[in-house]
Amino acid sequence: MRHRSLAVNRRVTPRSRISASRAITERIRVMGPLALVTSVILSACTLSAPKPSALAPAASSSAPGVEAYLRLPLHFEANQGQADPRVKFLARGDRYNVFLTSTEAVVRLEGRRPGDDGSAEAGTVRLSLIGARPGEVQGEERLAGTGNYFIGPDPAAWRTDVPTYSRVRYRGIYPGVDLVYYGNQRELEFDLMVAPGADPGAIRMALQGMGRPRIDGQGDVVLRSAAGEVRLRKPLVYQDGDGGRRVIAARYVAEGDDQVRLAVARYDRRRPLVIDPVILYSSYLGGSGDDTSAGIRVDGAGNIYVAGTTKSFDFPRSSPLQSSKSNNHACFVTKLNPAGSALLFSTYLGGSDVGDTRCEDMTIDSAGNVYVVGSTSSANFPAVSAFQSTLAAGDENTHNVILAKLNSTGSALLYSTYLGGSGFDSGRGVAANDAGHVWIGGMTTSANFPVKNAVQSSAGGGADAFVARLDTTQSGAASLIYATYFGGSGDDGGSGNTPNGGIAVDGAGNAYYTGSTSSPNLTTKNAVQPGFGGGSSDAFVIKLDPAGALVYSTYLGGSGDDLSFGIAVDAGGNAYVTGSTTSGNFPTKNPFQGRVGGVDSFVTKLDATGSQLVYSTYLGGSGDDFPRRIAVDAAGNAYVVGRTGSTDFPLAGPTQPALAGGTDAYIAELNAAGTGLVFSTYLGGSFADSGETVFVTAAGAIYVSGSTGSSDFPIVSPFQGTLASFITGGDVFITKLGAPPSALSLVASVLPSSRSVPVGGAATAFATVIAIGSGTATGCSIAPLTSLPAGFTYQTTDPATNQVTGFPNTPVNILGGAFQSFVIAFNPTGPFPPTDVQLNFVCTNTVPAPVVSGLDTLLLSASTTPAADIVALAATLGNDGIVNIPGAAGTGVFAVATVNVGTGDFITATADTGNTGPPIAITLCQTNPVTGQCLSPSGSGDPFILPTVTTFINSGETPTFGIFVQGTGQFVPFNPAVNRVFVRFTDSLGFVRGATSVAVRTQ
Repeated sequence: MRHRSLAVNRRVTPRSRISASRAITERIRVMGPLALVTSVILSACTLSAPKPSALAPAASSSAPGVEAYLRLPLHFEANQGQADPRVKFLARGDRYNVFLTSTEAVVRLEGRRPGDDGSAEAGTVRLSLIGARPGEVQGEERLAGTGNYFIGPDPAAWRTDVPTYSRVRYRGIYPGVDLVYYGNQRELEFDLMVAPGADPGAIRMALQGMGRPRIDGQGDVVLRSAAGEVRLRKPLVYQDGDGGRRVIAARYVAEGDDQVRLAVARYDRRRPLVIDPVILYSSYLGGSGDDTSAGIRVDGAGNIYVAGTTKSFDFPRSSPLQSSKSNNHACFVTKLNPAGSALLFSTYLGGSDVGDTRCEDMTIDSAGNVYVVGSTSSANFPAVSAFQSTLAAGDENTHNVILAKLNSTGSALLYSTYLGGSGFDSGRGVAANDAGHVWIGGMTTSANFPVKNAVQSSAGGGADAFVARLDTTQSGAASLIYATYFGGSGDDGGSGNTPNGGIAVDGAGNAYYTGSTSSPNLTTKNAVQPGFGGGSSDAFVIKLDPAGALVYSTYLGGSGDDLSFGIAVDAGGNAYVTGSTTSGNFPTKNPFQGRVGGVDSFVTKLDATGSQLVYSTYLGGSGDDFPRRIAVDAAGNAYVVGRTGSTDFPLAGPTQPALAGGTDAYIAELNAAGTGLVFSTYLGGSFADSGETVFVTAAGAIYVSGSTGSSDFPIVSPFQGTLASFITGGDVFITKLGAPPSALSLVASVLPSSRSVPVGGAATAFATVIAIGSGTATGCSIAPLTSLPAGFTYQTTDPATNQVTGFPNTPVNILGGAFQSFVIAFNPTGPFPPTDVQLNFVCTNTVPAPVVSGLDTLLLSASTTPAADIVALAATLGNDGIVNIPGAAGTGVFAVATVNVGTGDFITATADTGNTGPPIAITLCQTNPVTGQCLSPSGSGDPFILPTVTTFINSGETPTFGIFVQGTGQFVPFNPAVNRVFVRFTDSLGFVRGATSVAVRTQ
């Protein structure tokens, strides 16, 4: 979902010329967990450090070390007497302080008045959650650093070794809701972690200190005061469904003088909502020379393959096929383990003479064999089973294409060849299948480039494109299947080391190549754009069948300069092309972005015939934005990587919301229609960074590799944690983005689900907690989230005997896939009406179990005068708590046994499916406990009328009830958190005195 920003703008006079802006951003993330229901994460409040004004340099920003300071991580100190006793944790940003109490966050902004006295102006913003209970406040992820305070002459007042943390968590501020504060690049952020089944609309925020909040015409929350303006952008929420990604309406609603709440429209809670990617792994890779990336791939086991070009003599190597390099550039090929923490192999690849070798692209097959393509001027590049075993004769500028195939361990070259003539030839893209067939595309200036079964057998002029197919299981001349020129009288496919062009192959062996052309006479066929658009160059796209025959060829461009860099193809033969354009009339269709700004990227989808645009859009900001490669997933979402200098590049749920240096890498994911961004982010540090290649796994993980000169590039769990070549160029970076790691999830149930007890008595029930996923759920505990005048204890039990084990109120560990039984007890100290008590089932490494009323809640009441107290237990045919409906219109059955442990009363039994339950009809009757026959008339049977049966139940009496569940023609999937039947027992005053429930599904 889109990362929204809101700005706090201080007044700045022309005399001071100092920008003192603050930014607060809000985003909403929604996470799909491993359990059967969804989790919602609401993310808010980012406070950014001020930037120097563009009108004149700010002295404070030009001081040495300030920029480095601004990138230090924000940390939280535990309050051990260095602050007001109400403060639990405190943090210090640039010109602001944060104080976290048990009930609110207090942010004090420090500014400068425009007056001559230089006196400080301060503003205070208080943010609290209305109706939240004071939760347990804990520091998380303790840091190595500590704080020390030596203030005053009295050593007793000094504070030393004050612990610091990267996160602070408030547990259970609402039922099933945690609040987490953390820092990001000197920014303060917080997440509201809302467990499945909870209502995000119940969350209300109070914003005090900046005037009365109002909702403007855009749906933003606006607060104004003498200090400036605060703006919370309207939230944006998505959900995936059968029809693709759709927007879930969400808005802010102002309440009272200083409150707003979040209103979210109805959505399908059985489906996961959008997950904002996070950086899961990020590392440098390189030596002291200049290192660039050309390709990244991931195999089925999760191993990471990276290839590119290096000039480093100390490039990281492991089990190298070639351990040294010449004084010039060489290729590198590296394989890392799935965690990215260790090299499985890493090798140079090049000649030993003074020749220059560069790799431009890489791919792998399902066996883990690695294919690299590029160019070399080396006369002794290693050749194995080569179609062309030597560098073609020419002059000092002669370069030939190289194609090399390494085995999965990097220990052997399986195939390696030159391909070229006497000019400058370079491979720009490579694709392969599991049969060992390889397609390469690139550019050539050679009039004697080798051709076979060619669409165009001679050079057209200038630099031409070429496409070739080889069989690496063959050797010599037999390994070339086809090779063709493609070009006109101008330059087609770039020149020299200009790395434009890319290739993709579909499952049938059709090849798709894209490049750039200045030729007005390029051969076109079945073209969406048959003529040259103008300017200095257009993109072009061609499709060749498995034998190398031309299927379609088209220009793609406008009257400006258009270059093409990458292409991908989906299972339907649709081609996805990306490049750069300055054309205001670049061909667009259903665009996400309809206008060009500076140099923009473009993303275009062509249908399988090449004659129709499916969509075509600009992508960029007001600066220069250059893409490099594109990938597509099974859903048709397109992933583009490149570099940008735009401060306003379009973002959606970014991991990095602002440009950090002169140019940063960018990663953008467009939806299948091309009408919106699913995800888009900057990625970089304070120097120059560029995304060069992208790969998307079937599970949706995004792997990006590129080049960086930033010593502060975002790093997570790296193989190499520091930049090795800041002076001489840059290093490769490897970054993995994806959904936050799925922690173990919990499912809990409570039986009986209702108790009514006298004050001073004890209400007991049994709870079962299941850990879903792998690993171990640690430190699992139970706590009531509903405030009651009652004591509470929990203790583990033996599931076979229900005998207590362990110690009261002691957390335990639960193995993944296993369950733990507990007995819980409430001891009322005063009366209270029937209350649906929500219980917090949580472990230290999980989110709480979803709150499902009647499943893992306890309806509890206490009175000085005993009332009816119905203990109800449901029994299904399989004793598994599941009612199976045979067929879409069949009937399932279950029984409920009850006992009144309170006083006698008229009790009404009611059966229902909850608010969002399955489409079924229910019939209810009281039964003979011996024969099971109905004693009372059957209630209802209409899916829109609740069945009820009323009977008098004496104290100690044990009536039974039968419930018949009939399908209505619609399939009921197994979703026990949603598709349930609840049976409730209400006394003569209308209070629920007992309840139970079962899951229901179509069998």
